Amino acid sequence: MTCWSPSEMPSMPSICPRLALSSQSAMNVIIPPKRGDKGSSFNRLVSYISDRGDKPKDDDLVSAAPRQNASRTKKAMFDRLVDYADRNDGDNRTVVITDVFPDGRQRLISGGISCETNCFSWETSAAEMNMVAAQSRRCQDPVYHFILSWRENELPTDAHIFECAEHCIRQLGMEGHQYVTAIHQDTDNTHCHVAVNRVSPITYKAAALWNDADTLQKSCRVLERKYGFIQDNGSWQWGVNDQLVRAPFRYGSAPQGTVPLQV
Repeated sequence: MTCWSPSEMPSMPSICPRLALSSQSAMNVIIPPKRGDKGSSFNRLVSYISDRGDKPKDDDLVSAAPRQNASRTKKAMFDRLVDYADRNDGDNRTVVITDVFPDGRQRLISGGISCETNCFSWETSAAEMNMVAAQSRRCQDPVYHFILSWRENELPTDAHIFECAEHCIRQLGMEGHQYVTAIHQDTDNTHCHVAVNRVSPITYKAAALWNDADTLQKSCRVLERKYGFIQDNGSWQWGVNDQLVRAPFRYGSAPQGTVPLQV
């Protein structure tokens, strides 16, 4: 299982050197590079990942003019991310709720894509995250986006994928934060996009996410064992006495199958 940036990147060092991957990774973690203008958007990301009919347009790759006031800039971030998540440029997508949980989570099908969110609804998720993010004056880029990817011969269930995403969010210290997750199975590697609001809806403080890549790498090793996925070392490996220990730092080939995009 791999967490990867939304691009068909040639190799790790040239794109995101702080992350380590094994070339044979079964479940691993990579984080998308941030936009230089901090113009990431939840709206476009959610739209992309829940509607895989077409690749994003060229104007999805760049943000609006960066010289905006703080509230407008944050709103643009979430709007773009939501759009990207369900890959929908219009208002005609069909959303069907399949499961509702006591803790407020809901699973649904949007544009033919399996999704999960803890927002009040998928349709309003971007607006909800915009409103919470606007309460933080210090956090200029509330969008946190990562991708979990499995090898070609791995066929995780939707439920297991969503549980893996939730585990990673908790380990990052963002339990209770607003998020959207969408599963893509239109490439050789099953993968899911996870978009999280760094700003807490309770305290309005932003998660620091120090050493997030390392945290996610360790999470992958735990999840591989829990769900029976093919295990790989990555930057962490199981040592004696069933203890996770650091592995030699190394780079490998990037997983393929996602679309070039910064959101």
